[in-house]
Amino acid sequence: MIVHQKVYQSVIAAGFGDEDIAAFEKQFEGRAWEVPEGVPARYQEAIEAGWLNGIHLIQKIGANARYFTDSSTKVPIDVSMGDAAAGLAIDFYGRYQAETSKAPDGTERMRYITPDGGSSVSCDPASLLRGAPNKEIAIRYLQFVLSENGQRIWNYRPGSEGGPLKFALRRLPIRRSFYPSTEKKLQAAFVRHKDQCTDDLGDPAVNPYELARKFTYYRRWTGNHFSIHRNLIKAMCLDSGEELKEAWMAINANGGPDKQSVAIKTLQTLPEDFTWKTAIDDYRGKNELKFMRDWVIHFREIYGRAKAIAEGGSA
Repeated sequence: MIVHQKVYQSVIAAGFGDEDIAAFEKQFEGRAWEVPEGVPARYQEAIEAGWLNGIHLIQKIGANARYFTDSSTKVPIDVSMGDAAAGLAIDFYGRYQAETSKAPDGTERMRYITPDGGSSVSCDPASLLRGAPNKEIAIRYLQFVLSENGQRIWNYRPGSEGGPLKFALRRLPIRRSFYPSTEKKLQAAFVRHKDQCTDDLGDPAVNPYELARKFTYYRRWTGNHFSIHRNLIKAMCLDSGEELKEAWMAINANGGPDKQSVAIKTLQTLPEDFTWKTAIDDYRGKNELKFMRDWVIHFREIYGRAKAIAEGGSA
């Protein structure tokens, strides 16, 4: 999503609007990058430039990161404890931790923010398994979860009528009646609920129906890159993470990125011939262990060079 957002920003900066994007991407259907007739070449160039911007941003995040973890809840806990300044988390993990770490006077020690145009909105599923031994009870459970009473539990304040007894869950309801609307009936329901909720569901920065309008996913931009992104980030930020951090510290200790343009350019050098286009096909079916080994060696070497340049030594 970070890469996707940077692609979108690059396309918009190149002078294309949402209607242009939708029309162009429709013409690309069935193609990866071959530009069809009628689509400006600079549109595809903007996509590839934005993709590179996203990769470089992730690299900088890796350079500043204390750690990477496979525990979804560890990040918001460490932020709320002051052990980290910021972190990436799923919304309800962030909101719940903000709730449980409030100061005695009710002040939040941390806050969760959904990046404007940088995060998709989806809902958690609840399903009935085939052959369920208690099908009727399961169906009644699903009906309750989706009902007005069931949805109150997600975001009502503890102790409020229909809300949870002890803890605020800080999850967003899916029912449209919990959010502002131009329809009188839905708006009346929103007004009835809003004072009981822990989150301001009328805030456009919280309302998922508003947030969803700011993020349109175009699969061609990043969908085919999913697996290769995972490998690239692992090699670039994890397996060579110590060297990355040392180079970044040297750059910042010697004037910062603005005064260390050569060191920054060196730091951002990707493996040879690795681009938006080649990432789609060139690594499919290749020996992953081999190219990962080559990539880690590459990044460790260029980070060493960037550090030497920043410190005034020879690259």
